[in-house]
Amino acid sequence: MIPVMSYLFQKGRCRYCGNKIKLIYPLTETICGLTTLYMYENGELMALPFFYTLVLISLFDVETMEFPVLLLLLLLITGACNMNVDDFERNVISSFGLFIISIALRKWLGEGDGMIFTIICLCHGLIFTTRVMLLASISGILFILLKKRDKVHDRIPFCPFITIGYVMCFVMGK
Repeated sequence: MIPVMSYLFQKGRCRYCGNKIKLIYPLTETICGLTTLYMYENGELMALPFFYTLVLISLFDVETMEFPVLLLLLLLITGACNMNVDDFERNVISSFGLFIISIALRKWLGEGDGMIFTIICLCHGLIFTTRVMLLASISGILFILLKKRDKVHDRIPFCPFITIGYVMCFVMGK
């Protein structure tokens, strides 16, 4: 919480150079802190590395509309640590189907976003992933409506909304 307090005390400006600090950074600090506390209190600590990897991907997505492919590998590894082995076969089949669908939807869904949904499906199952998709879509639509973009076809970084959907699914219960 110290970076958030510093942001508030410095009125959103860097202490040394005076440049404005983007709001995304204190928001990320706050969301990570609250999510960590929530997952700790509810015994979901094994899900934190997956969550933090999603946050890292989201920050890349916000800044550049793309992210390093190695982060997808890290997401897969951290997700495998928390994977339900009993549903592995079903999750593999579901995630493969989801991957094929994401390729078909490349015009509307970024390739990286499709891969993230595929990994979430592999690690958490199709029902959980469907809920994440729904919540991510709703939060993305709300963002577009609140932002009042000039063009309906403007691209937005979608991974932050996937991360929000993921966290909301944990808060509402798997």
